[in-house]
Amino acid sequence: MLSFFWAPPGARIIISLTNIFALITLLLVTAALVGPSPEKAARVILFAMLLAGIVYILGALAAGPGPQGRYSAFGGGPNVFARILCLGVIASISLSFSYRRRSLLLPIPLLLGGTFLSGSRGAIVSLVGAATVAFVIVFRRIRLSLLLLISALGTGLAAVAWNVLNGHTSLSARYSSDSLADTDYSHRPELLAYARDVFYENPVFGAGLDGFFAKVGNSIGIAYPHNLFMSVAAETGLAGLALVAVALIAVVRDLASQRRFTSARLGIAMCALYVGIASMFSGDYYDARFMWICLIVATSSAAWTDGKTRLFTRDPVDQLAPGKGSAAHKGDLA
Repeated sequence: MLSFFWAPPGARIIISLTNIFALITLLLVTAALVGPSPEKAARVILFAMLLAGIVYILGALAAGPGPQGRYSAFGGGPNVFARILCLGVIASISLSFSYRRRSLLLPIPLLLGGTFLSGSRGAIVSLVGAATVAFVIVFRRIRLSLLLLISALGTGLAAVAWNVLNGHTSLSARYSSDSLADTDYSHRPELLAYARDVFYENPVFGAGLDGFFAKVGNSIGIAYPHNLFMSVAAETGLAGLALVAVALIAVVRDLASQRRFTSARLGIAMCALYVGIASMFSGDYYDARFMWICLIVATSSAAWTDGKTRLFTRDPVDQLAPGKGSAAHKGDLA
């Protein structure tokens, strides 16, 4: 917000300040509401994400494909639509672990199918990245039967997606190797190059708030670099990147210091990771709000180990901490 003092002419100061002020207000409200019971807050947020994903995919199917054959819902773009569906997928898996109810996995094929229909390649890559990290963390705790169920759902989804995409020529072209070979990356490399050039002009403090739009975006018709970290670099320079680095290091430190990990808490952390990765392909300051919201919930430790506020006593992902086995806390589980 301070960078508006050296923002270049043409920068949308009021709009940008309003968005950042709204983001800060939202995070303060989140911190206040999460404080009494982070575990309950995590599960409420996950349920809301799952419900939103189901509503959005049903709305998209009812509305039909857009001009490019890509699906979206309620006036938002395909990338935002896909992000909501992917958060619903993560929520579905997390809640299934929390409640040990496999029926909560049933929306996954519908949500993933909608993600493919959105044509958002960045959303799919981001989901794969978050899923890989989550799988590494919980691999030892996943039962073979659940792995087989997830594999079966994935195989069925792949078959359905293949048949659906073959019926949408314009949509299937986005996933073809020929499309990528022709450098069809939706102008992302060019946008990153523009942001890099703006950063090089003033590497210490950047071009100022909304500097990318004022210097480049207004002339090319694209408001931001579609990469959160390059937006920070272009507009606030190394000073802004240092602040982001300090924040993320603090988050990693807080997560590493936690003694117990529940499924809901891990799911919230994976939602934050997913939005963070997705923000590398499409995202600006306010677009990344769910990353910061989820990180606040994931790092709120006051009630994680308080037996009075834990809403369940057995969780297959519980106690995933170095050197902490379930035997070490039999009293807690009892």
